Amino acid sequence: MKYISLSLRLFFKKPLSNLIIVIELAVAAIALMIVGNIYLYTTNTLSVIQDGNVRVLYYSNANRSLPNSYKSFRQTLKEAEKMFPEIVGYSDFQSDTFIFDSESLLKLNRGEAIEKHKAAETLLIDNGWIENFSLPISNGQWLSSGLTQKGNIPCILGGREINHYSIGDIITAYPLGVSTPGETQLKLEIIGFLAQPAILPYSNISGNPLQVNDIFIDVSNRNLVAIIPKEVVSISDPLTIHASAWIYVDRSCSSQRFDEIRNYLNTKYTNSDEEMIEREQIQIGQTIQIMLPYVTMLFLIVLSGILSATILTSLRNLQTFKIYYLTGASRKNILLLMLFYIFYYFILSSFLFIILLTWLQTDAKQIQPSAMMDAYFIVNIQTLMLIFVLLIFVFIFSFIIPLFILKKNDLSTLLRHE
Repeated sequence: MKYISLSLRLFFKKPLSNLIIVIELAVAAIALMIVGNIYLYTTNTLSVIQDGNVRVLYYSNANRSLPNSYKSFRQTLKEAEKMFPEIVGYSDFQSDTFIFDSESLLKLNRGEAIEKHKAAETLLIDNGWIENFSLPISNGQWLSSGLTQKGNIPCILGGREINHYSIGDIITAYPLGVSTPGETQLKLEIIGFLAQPAILPYSNISGNPLQVNDIFIDVSNRNLVAIIPKEVVSISDPLTIHASAWIYVDRSCSSQRFDEIRNYLNTKYTNSDEEMIEREQIQIGQTIQIMLPYVTMLFLIVLSGILSATILTSLRNLQTFKIYYLTGASRKNILLLMLFYIFYYFILSSFLFIILLTWLQTDAKQIQPSAMMDAYFIVNIQTLMLIFVLLIFVFIFSFIIPLFILKKNDLSTLLRHE
């Protein structure tokens, strides 16, 4: 305790300069987290497409603004599937909200608030997507196209409220997208959890050109999301295919044949997987080129600031260290004192990091709402490990300085000279 008290006294001798370093360290950690999350998000979306069993042709509904346009859009997809055997299917997604117990359903019907983990935004996903692609899973396994061994509907959960559930939990769910909510009961069995940043396939965007991340939606900061196989659920289907569709094309399909499919559908309204991947990679490269110099500069500023502070503190306090030495403190004790001194930077910057992160996840999103804000400021193991490793490097490097100074300036020798 004595050395903690002494190191605190030393630390607060220069409060302003030390506060600046603490702020720099916290901001650098936020910057590293953003860079890490951008990399993870883009890597996750790219890997889903690149590792898929089929190629993807993203086809937009040119007449989406017209009444009942999705019917003619579906018809066009069916005709294309018949004409081109290389087409092995197309997306058939449906969105809904599921309530996770009867008591919560009654509360909702009475207009009362329910707990955040009792309602899930749910994506009902077709067997073609399930069999040909998979989303990153942190725990458990990816969906199967049929029922579980216990005869329940397999379910993947994601979002901030997944800590309320475990693998193997059985949930009685009530879909709201039916004519009479509460009449349909579904037994869901949790078989896995989405990894952060959590993503879902998306087919409600149209346009050209598109990138890979345009056909996914980030759900990292949603309260609770669920993914279940569509084919094993018998509920109304009001939202299937209206904006766009993922068309699954066999990987053995030649480039010429692929172009024929595009021409048949109208090239203007299609985006191929290769085009979207290339655009995404160009965007990633541009983002890294823009951000990397700033992050590197910030990191160097923080490192030089801490090094300067420890050097100056060690040199300025040699006289104080002599007094400690005379009163019985060994060189190891003085090094321990400096260790605490450096450690305070990381303790205080960690608190500031948490405060900044909380603000960015709440108030900042209200000031500047953005679809990507969720992906930028999520907390996950990979980005935390990146921050932790770099901070440990800075910590060790900073401690070497007082170690070197005290070794070069032997206190007993200095006292003898005086």
